[in-house]
Amino acid sequence: MKGRVSDRGVSIVEALITVGIISLVLTLTTAIFIQTVRHNEKTMTDLSAETQARIAMTKVMDDLRQAMPLPGATGIPVSSPVTPSVGAATPVPSVSFTEADSLNAANFTNPPFDAVTIAWNPVNDTITRSVNGGPANVLEHDVTAFAVFPVSFDEYQVTLTVAPKHRAEVSSPPFTVASSVFISYYKTNSSPGDAP
Repeated sequence: MKGRVSDRGVSIVEALITVGIISLVLTLTTAIFIQTVRHNEKTMTDLSAETQARIAMTKVMDDLRQAMPLPGATGIPVSSPVTPSVGAATPVPSVSFTEADSLNAANFTNPPFDAVTIAWNPVNDTITRSVNGGPANVLEHDVTAFAVFPVSFDEYQVTLTVAPKHRAEVSSPPFTVASSVFISYYKTNSSPGDAP
């Protein structure tokens, strides 16, 4: 009597086909997993660069928006860069301005002022802030470019590029952000002709 199918063993051919199918499935699964991990790592690196650039820009813009002239001064509080009276302006890697140190009810008419400089240090890729010529405090790291361009007597274009460190196999371009700031704390009776 012939043996039933359930009593029969697995042939070598069937075993090899099963092993081949399992190997193919594992290979495809591993390839998809590796691709997903690389995509996730690139996305996280890109998001990190964007976030870092936006934080750096916010720090610079918030500080520059606080610029105000010394009491009795004419013009605007930004001493560098300034819009040239003749010719085109050129972007520079720093901005210098005056701002009130602190305003309160007691000193509102005559507050103490600080001379602030925000500058790019290309040696260590940082943006620094110094007050009254004191030590430069780092505002942000991994900044590979920083430029301030005077558009008009009261408007400045700020551009910065951030490139965070990442593994060499992750191709992630630097992230650049640009923003305009208007200096509004100049005398209300001043006009473009009064600007320095």
